[in-house]
Amino acid sequence: MLVVFLSIFTLGIFSFNPDFQDYYHKNWSDAPSDISKAEFHEFEKKLESDITFLGVFTATILGGISLSVVFIIRLVTLEKIMKLILPPLNLLLMVLSLSLMMTGIYSTKNVRYLPPLPNWTNIMMMCVGIIVFILGGFGYYASLKAGKRTLKVYVFALGVVCFLVVAAGVGYFVLAAEVEEIVQAEWPAISKNLDALGHHTTQNAFMDYVKMTMKFAGLYGLMFAVFLLITAVVALHKISQIHTI
Repeated sequence: MLVVFLSIFTLGIFSFNPDFQDYYHKNWSDAPSDISKAEFHEFEKKLESDITFLGVFTATILGGISLSVVFIIRLVTLEKIMKLILPPLNLLLMVLSLSLMMTGIYSTKNVRYLPPLPNWTNIMMMCVGIIVFILGGFGYYASLKAGKRTLKVYVFALGVVCFLVVAAGVGYFVLAAEVEEIVQAEWPAISKNLDALGHHTTQNAFMDYVKMTMKFAGLYGLMFAVFLLITAVVALHKISQIHTI
């Protein structure tokens, strides 16, 4: 699990590097005085260097954990791990489902300032979070009972949920591309709404903030889908080990 999370996190660091630089380029005039006194190109170089260092540091940790996993598999054997890991994976699913719900809720709070932007991704993410929580409990029961039919139903449900999570994750990226056009067209009304709620910000700052929020939500959705696939593979292996229906 750590390998999956860190892999996606490392990919996100390098993928979003241009977005961070673009954000500061557009909003340099609104930076704190102690930062804005510096030359932008110097700050840009430092920002790029810091992000690269963070990515390399995370990749180093990822390499260390990957080596640890390899040695553990050699000591314990993959077969034994596959037999015992399904129940804890389902308990972890139940915990992580809460993060899916929180992702949808947090993103909804940002999208409410953009009425023309569809909210289906957030609704889907929250609903899937609830379904995954229930599915995790069902999977825990199925993994302990080890009934072939029950596990087959469980794997099918995992596949459907995985498809929905991928759809929501990709949807976040698609909608993030539409944020700029919507903000530019509706900025007077959006700005008035933000001021009424006590949020005083510039058009570029708000636009970039919403875009980054949606991209991170999409990235987390795709990462969660990978975890669901791993769980499905483990469940399929368990099914293959059961000889009686």
